[in-house]
Amino acid sequence: MTVVVGYRAGKVGLSGLHLAVRIARSLKTSLTVATVVPKPWLTPSLARVDAEFEQWADHLAEDSAREAQRYLFALSEGIEINYRHLPHRSVSSGLIELAEELGADVVVLGSLPSGGRAQVVVGTTADWLLHSSPVPVAISPPEYRCHTGTLTRLTCAYSATAESVEVLRRGLDYADRFDVPVRVITFAVRGKTMYPPEVGLDAE
Repeated sequence: MTVVVGYRAGKVGLSGLHLAVRIARSLKTSLTVATVVPKPWLTPSLARVDAEFEQWADHLAEDSAREAQRYLFALSEGIEINYRHLPHRSVSSGLIELAEELGADVVVLGSLPSGGRAQVVVGTTADWLLHSSPVPVAISPPEYRCHTGTLTRLTCAYSATAESVEVLRRGLDYADRFDVPVRVITFAVRGKTMYPPEVGLDAE
């Protein structure tokens, strides 16, 4: 078992790596940094464009592993880290294939940087994974940082539906594995309220 974190050089910030390290340390397992690169064309090109494309993809994978290794050097003491890259037509599908191959506990992604410090922006890769991944998906806030320690609490949203009961059950299972307390929250959604003017509706 391992924690799989998707990473591509210069694509997303460091927040995903920080969260992945903390989850791996909490689960007492290894960390696999995965870079999914575009798959080359099946038909060879007379102009050797396919060879140049494959060379570019290999360089991208190497740069991503080197960059991640540089950032993780000071964060990952005591954690076994592996680096994998695979060519695939879809980043999300490639991450799922790798997660299934490695028997991953969770897949981690960094949030897109355009959402501001506290806002998680779900890109197309994360959106597809959230709907299709067979294992839990964790998305870090844009500027999430963690230098030491493990996770301290798990929060589960509950809405009194059959689906929420299953989510809560899974949340409790993971809290037990993380050895952390659970906070269960519910939300009361209010409709928009119109406030009439003080002079009265007839005057308006």
